[in-house]
Amino acid sequence: LEHVLATCPESVYIRLERSQISMQLKDYQEVVRDAWRALKVHGENVEALFLRGRAYYFMGEHDAALKHFQTAMKFDPDNSKVRVEYKKLKKLENLMVEADQSLLSGKPAKARENYEAALKVDPTHTFINAKLQFGLCKSLSQMAHHKETIEACSKVLDTEGDNVEAILLRAESRLKIQDFDGAVADFQHAVSIDQNNGQAREGLSRAQRLLERSKHKDYYKILGVPRDATSGEIKKAYRKLALQWHPDKAEDKDKAEQMFRDIAEAHEVLSDDEMRQRYDNGEELNQ
Repeated sequence: LEHVLATCPESVYIRLERSQISMQLKDYQEVVRDAWRALKVHGENVEALFLRGRAYYFMGEHDAALKHFQTAMKFDPDNSKVRVEYKKLKKLENLMVEADQSLLSGKPAKARENYEAALKVDPTHTFINAKLQFGLCKSLSQMAHHKETIEACSKVLDTEGDNVEAILLRAESRLKIQDFDGAVADFQHAVSIDQNNGQAREGLSRAQRLLERSKHKDYYKILGVPRDATSGEIKKAYRKLALQWHPDKAEDKDKAEQMFRDIAEAHEVLSDDEMRQRYDNGEELNQ
């Protein structure tokens, strides 16, 4: 094809043939250039408009893609191939806009619904799907769905390994499920990418303290409640365990007395908002 184009640089047929090959190779810039050369010769060539629109689509330049599809449909209203791509892109755009607006307006559940729907529109659209996955990551984080947040953020990082915000969101969720080693690794990664990122540096310090403290008493584990437990859940768990391990009712009084002290200590810390915050940050409580 290169040899033929050198001889016949204005050949629309050869330009479009090479565009098809470039499309398969995901060389979208080359598709844009060749289709443009074809359109310079024949401005109403629907196939050239379609290929150029598809290239812009996969490059994430949706406005340009829509413009090319609309022009192609103007010249050939019955072209089903162009119409299918146009409708798919419009659907994707609408879902993206709704998802982004829901996230910004504090409606993460609705945002999640739209991001997940948008991700199903075209699994081959790597560029946009990475952005949609990131939106899903942020939505799940706001909903405190920590395991799902980790999964969604990990998918973002598969294609955008230096996305610091995704790394930090995953790190915070790992802290919530007490994966302290994983959180430390994430914060360290974020700091290595951006050494001046205050959130990453503070998070690393906090995660390291929590990792060290996890080798000692875990008040949440003692009471059998998650780290995001409400004050009511903490109080309920304490009452149940205090009754269960009361020394007056136990056969093994030594063990019961130790458990009873640990339960009381855990309740004292976690029922006090200030002490709980310091504990969650990995700070020493006797300071």
